[in-house]
Amino acid sequence: SVKVQDQVVVIGYGTAAKRDLTGSIVKISGKEVADRPNTNPISSLQGKVAGLSVVNSGTPGKAPDIRIRGTISIGSVTPLYVVDGVFNDNIDYINPNDIESIEILKDPSSLAIFGVKGAAGVIAITTKRARTGQVVINLNTSYGFKKLVDKIELADAETFKTLFEEEKANLNTPIPPFDYTPWTANTDWIDAVTRTGNFSASNLSVSGSTDRNKFTMGIGYTFDEGLIRHEKLQKYLLSFNDEFKLSKGIKVGINFN
Repeated sequence: SVKVQDQVVVIGYGTAAKRDLTGSIVKISGKEVADRPNTNPISSLQGKVAGLSVVNSGTPGKAPDIRIRGTISIGSVTPLYVVDGVFNDNIDYINPNDIESIEILKDPSSLAIFGVKGAAGVIAITTKRARTGQVVINLNTSYGFKKLVDKIELADAETFKTLFEEEKANLNTPIPPFDYTPWTANTDWIDAVTRTGNFSASNLSVSGSTDRNKFTMGIGYTFDEGLIRHEKLQKYLLSFNDEFKLSKGIKVGINFN
């Protein structure tokens, strides 16, 4: 029987055996993030990739705090994003449904080609392309809600009065009696500023291909209410890519987001 032992992976300026890169590169399918209720696709990887720390924010639309193998001592602490070969500072403009795959590059061997730019790690994203001879129409929509489940318990007005009187007694100092008459409110401020937030996302994409031309177009709409009142995100997404084969060795194309 034949056994393959030395698969080779090209890494920037050299090559390395595939077994040496097992922990360096993690590849995630786009399906892993497409059906998650997050506007940022990396938010959906929380707890899924070894060496990748993702701390999500409660603010709608805000990018999570991302660290690859901890915090470095100098320079940027956020990873470099490479989308279809183009360097980016963030991926706020990407529709999670347009992602074909995500690769997390963690170690020096896999980061060689990026130099100092890749010191904090690299997240490489490949977006979907049309498949030859197919016309595909994809529609998906989701709806959900979020609620504060670990609420901070506050003392009500009567309990606060009791605790305040106990404090004065424990201090054993001559404090004049406090007049509670003007103080009649009994507001739970956690309830006053929070709510049950609604979330919805809808996406429509069309892709088609011939022997010489491939195109993909997608539109999306995201609505996200925060747990804090008056926080809300509305996001409209439009993506288009087209690739035309002029000859055997020449292709031209456009990516638009």
